[in-house]
Amino acid sequence: MNDVVLPPWALEEPSLFIHRHREALESDYVSRHLPHWIDLVFGAKQRDPASFNCYHPLSYRGGVDLESIKDESEKAASTAIIHNFGQTPEQIFKAPHPHRFLSGKNTLPVGQRFGVAEGWQLLLRSILPITESATPIDDLVELSPGSDAKPAPRQKFRLDVPGTYLTVQFGFADESLRVYHQDPTTVFPRVSFFLEYTTDIQLVHLTEGIDARRAIFAAPHLLITVSTDSVLTAWRMQIKNQGFRRGDVQLTREVTLRGHTSKVTCLAASAAWSLLVSGTEVRLLFRYGL
Repeated sequence: MNDVVLPPWALEEPSLFIHRHREALESDYVSRHLPHWIDLVFGAKQRDPASFNCYHPLSYRGGVDLESIKDESEKAASTAIIHNFGQTPEQIFKAPHPHRFLSGKNTLPVGQRFGVAEGWQLLLRSILPITESATPIDDLVELSPGSDAKPAPRQKFRLDVPGTYLTVQFGFADESLRVYHQDPTTVFPRVSFFLEYTTDIQLVHLTEGIDARRAIFAAPHLLITVSTDSVLTAWRMQIKNQGFRRGDVQLTREVTLRGHTSKVTCLAASAAWSLLVSGTEVRLLFRYGL
């Protein structure tokens, strides 16, 4: 076919134009509404006046027997009407067409949520969540190449202490910095509307008066926090006995870094280069040696 002008979103690439249409046809929206179209064209609502789906009577299969019409004028008129309006497809289904199974099972691994092996294309065009979080998240935990595990959300105002079962949490209304121990090997049921399972979480350290809004680990036991007034603080974390009891974790302030006059929006650290970099909303970077 020649002289075809593609829409701007196709970027003058026919293969992209076809690919986008295929994605649309396989999307969840189309899957949910396709049975309605089948009901109107081939199914139970083909002749349903309540659905405003009534065509010319002669367009339906069996609406008229042209061979039985003796009057040639009447026969020619009926033939012209059929040619003009077309023919409605034969009714195939007498009951509403069932919907495609879209719910999936969260207990199945990624790629097998519907009980069969799936391609990555299906995951991209599906609006079904791979994993869910009831709390605000800040980032996604990076997975190792080739891993079949589900992407894990990283909760906002929460950091995992490298190599431990500890988490540092901040952003509380009382301006506290808290360290929790969460042992995934200790699992017990929790009574709620549904039967749920959770892990044993213990508060093992609390430091008050720290209005932290951002934090990173520059080293396994070196925590950097940023307060609302853009002051950076370095904390040395000391852990004994795996930190599962109150008093086993201590945070000691090592240094306070000032200099930013605008809001700090990002932090990055490199242990290999012994560098800490902070950036502000006015695109100003500060670099510190670790």
